[in-house]
Amino acid sequence: MNGDNLITICKCFILSICICVLTIIIGMIINYIKKYAFVDILFMEGIILTIIGVFSCIGTGSTGLYFKANSNSNTQFTTTDTSGKTKYERDVSSIRNILPLSILKFSLILSGILTCTISFIF
Repeated sequence: MNGDNLITICKCFILSICICVLTIIIGMIINYIKKYAFVDILFMEGIILTIIGVFSCIGTGSTGLYFKANSNSNTQFTTTDTSGKTKYERDVSSIRNILPLSILKFSLILSGILTCTISFIF
């Protein structure tokens, strides 16, 4: 296994554990305020996290999906630089350099499954 892949997997697990701990803390707050069963709160939070993670994984290339008015395309997104990238592609690539989105998406799914598992253990 490549060292970069191992670091990415470790980041994903650490982030999912942090999200799971945050979810448990939020569950304790909801339990204190509303007096619902703590296990039910954790299970619902786990389901919600899993659904958000799965839906965030759905993606598509959105080049050419912007609206055209009077057969003129939106010049803000079609102005290209010297390498041929549009403004939208430059913005997306700069965001992905800051935080790899696949780590966050997989961490949401993993923390949701982990939270559901914790709710079954308790």
